[in-house]
Amino acid sequence: MDNNCPKKVKSEQVHLFEPFSRGSNVGTIQGTGLGLAIVKKLVELYNGSINVTSKVGLGTTFTVVLPKR
Repeated sequence: MDNNCPKKVKSEQVHLFEPFSRGSNVGTIQGTGLGLAIVKKLVELYNGSINVTSKVGLGTTFTVVLPKR
């Protein structure tokens, strides 16, 4: 995580892949908070990994790594 991110954003990233977790910045955007939890579970079932990096004002990047068969 970037040291320039506000503490609130950093604390929310800890829960990012938990079911029903939604960030405080979603506003009126609808959702259940299940999407990333489902993606993480599927990636792990294929022995892969998912990571997130985020910088305020620049955006968020999700990196998924899956092994070759």
